[in-house]
Amino acid sequence: MYSLDKTKFKSYNAEEQRPNYFKTYSWTDRLRVSIYLNSIAYRLVGVENIKMNKTVFKATRENNG
Repeated sequence: MYSLDKTKFKSYNAEEQRPNYFKTYSWTDRLRVSIYLNSIAYRLVGVENIKMNKTVFKATRENNG
């Protein structure tokens, strides 16, 4: 059976690995990166416009009488 040699790798968190990596980016570039990473997470890569399914939710007014 295969086993992973845990002595060859060390785990890091984001601050330890590259503490100033995204600080070199402007806020607009960081926003673009975050939108891109979210699109990957939600499997929307290559989708131009995201359409909202309006049949699921319905807007109604509340009468406070």
